Amino acid sequence: MSSIRGPAALPVHDPSEPVIDTARAARPSAGDLPMTAVVAALLVLLAGLAMTLSAMLWNRNRVVSEAHRLLDAQAERLERDIVQRFIQPVYGLKGARGAIAALHGRVDRQAFRAYVQSRDLPREFPGVRGFGFVPRVMRTELSAFVAAERADGAPQFSVRGMSHAAPDLFVVAHIEPLSENYPAWGFDLGSEGIRRRAIEHAILTGEATLSAPVPLVQDRAHGPGMLLLVPVFREGADPIDAVQRRRALLGLLYAPLVAQEILHGLKEGLADAPMDFRLIVDDHTATEDLLLDSATGIQPLDAPVTAQPGFDNRVVTQLRHLEIAGRAFRLETALNAAYERRVIDAAGWGPGLITCMKVSNSPRFTPA
Repeated sequence: MSSIRGPAALPVHDPSEPVIDTARAARPSAGDLPMTAVVAALLVLLAGLAMTLSAMLWNRNRVVSEAHRLLDAQAERLERDIVQRFIQPVYGLKGARGAIAALHGRVDRQAFRAYVQSRDLPREFPGVRGFGFVPRVMRTELSAFVAAERADGAPQFSVRGMSHAAPDLFVVAHIEPLSENYPAWGFDLGSEGIRRRAIEHAILTGEATLSAPVPLVQDRAHGPGMLLLVPVFREGADPIDAVQRRRALLGLLYAPLVAQEILHGLKEGLADAPMDFRLIVDDHTATEDLLLDSATGIQPLDAPVTAQPGFDNRVVTQLRHLEIAGRAFRLETALNAAYERRVIDAAGWGPGLITCMKVSNSPRFTPA
């Protein structure tokens, strides 16, 4: 008689026995990894970090180099514009000197007015208030000089601002257009230190000379201005040193320049350039004048260089030294802070983040 075998008995789990996770048991823990594997993983991690840092630095250096080239090009353009604005009036003054030579050294009031009126000052020489002639007058001859000027169609002419120390005066005998420069007519330029030094320099060198910043009597705003001076010598004289130049001097042609007007529109001319700049009159003394700051405009007279913050915290900066008609300037330029944040500061993060993402997504570093 065959026996009937029932189904195989199922194993019964004893709750007191521990449950073994065979899948987890098959996966070794970090402590079970061989040391060589740990070292290899660390080396890969360090290599990835080094690649990330290298990519960030390389990209940032590339962007900074390009930014330096951009700033250099814009600063050169700005320098040319500044020099042109100050030098352009020299050609007009030298034209007047030629007219005086054609009159054999005689400076006729009507002839001088006709010459200035023949020029389109606002268009040819933007920022120039006018052209004037300043003869050297010995103090002992002052009365005769005033009488001669009054006889030359100017009965109201008088001399003002006379210095009581110098034996000679430098009086504005002619200034056109007179309506815009009347307060300067008859003024003794030699009675004030800054003007006197510029005059002496022009005589000493025989060249066009730009004065340090000074308030102009014809500027109602009383902001900084400068005098551009060109010496005029007697016909036939060819002086070769300072003594001969002083003896042959007829006077000086000059142009009053109002800083607010001569430098107007500099920043607007660089509207597409992400650049800040400062123009400083560099006298190599403690009285250097900050003439123009692109952020705040023309500065008050005698504003120290520290009146406005410089560019010490900028990444891309440049310093240029200019000399215009014997006057030294410093042009400080920098890419503006917004450009640096948007382009330079962000330059290192792009490649770095990409590399970090590649390393973190590597199968070797997939988290357990």
